Amino acid sequence: MDMGNWSNVKMPPQSPVVASASSRGSVLYSSLCEEAFRPNIPMIIPSIDRFPAILLIFMALCLDLHAFTHNGAVPADSGVINVKDYGAKGDGVTDDSDAIQEAFAKNSGSGSVIFLPNGTYLVSKTINWRGAKNRNVLQGESEQGAIVKLSDNNPAFQDPTKPRPMFHTGGAPAQRFQNGFRSFTVDVGQGNPGAVGINFCANNTGALRSVTIRAGADGKAAGVSGLDLTESEVGPLLVKDLTVIGFDVGVRVRQDLNSVTLENITLRGQHVAGIDNESNMVFARRVKSDNTVPAVVNAGRNAIFTLIDSELRGGAPEQAAIENRHANAVLFARNVQTAGYGSALKDSVQGSLPIGTIVEWCSDAPVSLFPGELKSLNLPIEDTPDVPWEPVEKWVNAAKFGALPGDGKDDAAAIQAAIDSGAKTIYFPHAREAPRDKRANNPGLGGQLCS
Repeated sequence: MDMGNWSNVKMPPQSPVVASASSRGSVLYSSLCEEAFRPNIPMIIPSIDRFPAILLIFMALCLDLHAFTHNGAVPADSGVINVKDYGAKGDGVTDDSDAIQEAFAKNSGSGSVIFLPNGTYLVSKTINWRGAKNRNVLQGESEQGAIVKLSDNNPAFQDPTKPRPMFHTGGAPAQRFQNGFRSFTVDVGQGNPGAVGINFCANNTGALRSVTIRAGADGKAAGVSGLDLTESEVGPLLVKDLTVIGFDVGVRVRQDLNSVTLENITLRGQHVAGIDNESNMVFARRVKSDNTVPAVVNAGRNAIFTLIDSELRGGAPEQAAIENRHANAVLFARNVQTAGYGSALKDSVQGSLPIGTIVEWCSDAPVSLFPGELKSLNLPIEDTPDVPWEPVEKWVNAAKFGALPGDGKDDAAAIQAAIDSGAKTIYFPHAREAPRDKRANNPGLGGQLCS
């Protein structure tokens, strides 16, 4: 498919970095810059005079559906892989493990979206992303309507010392590009103390968005962790709009590579910690925690944590909202409100901060090439981009105007006709990648285009 003459490619601007170096280690603080929150999704802005107020959503070769903020509904002819076509029932009674696993096994790495219509999908074992390491996406029709639930008192999920995830995407090498979870709920059921909701690994363009992970329907059941980011070579990846209810730990982060970005994270009812980072680089913005245990634990000698614009409430008199436990661990906090704890922050070297708002605090003294106050620039941070999402009945399929993948023809006129139809949302159904030797003049479409 030839896209014709598009213009005005926009790249995200560079964001300021504050450097810190001391005996406790060297680190670059990103100040939660705009780039840190982008899942590196290509976005092309067509000329406004040519395409006024038209949103083009591409479900093509390199689709990143997990980048969109919507309820998950897609047109029937969009090319997604519906798990019900593989035998899943979604009735809360039938074991759908094999059906969901088969949907992954037969479409792994194809760039397809594995789709969960609303319903409750009972599973009895781990769903593994076997096959290709990248371009695997699981998306529900809606966050609260599409539920994957682990069977109660499952014998395979009983040992907390050997945690077992409901979903496992695999680990190293760091080539798990464009993997994602989107718009559904994970429930580890009752009586499964060794359960982990999702063990997620993605690199560069991967993201988990609009997902709820809960320990039982009420969040009070046993469970090791909601979201595990513990595989070697995990990241860079984005986690946005995540809610974790219950578990010992809400989000557990391990390994020294390759950074994790968290935005709009809600944590409730954890038993040990809200977020526990042992040795990775974590950049977190807008974390809302309601817990009696520490909301953030930064524990290992290589651990680096940046936390800004967050609310950490609940607490207990003997606890700190944030704990920086290792003498070499590095932590930066800015505009963090705390309440209910004995202290706002406890550092293994500097001691404790009183409860209240942390205006700005760093475990290491900042350094600067220029005179002036040694603090972060505190520049505005642009949110990760959200794409408007119309009801699917208003979408228009570009193929109906003659824009067909794989035919080697110039589709610019057909795309223009779809735009001129007056529709605000035009979509390109997913098409499998043609053999590489057949694609010299047919590069396909990737990413999204919007005005």
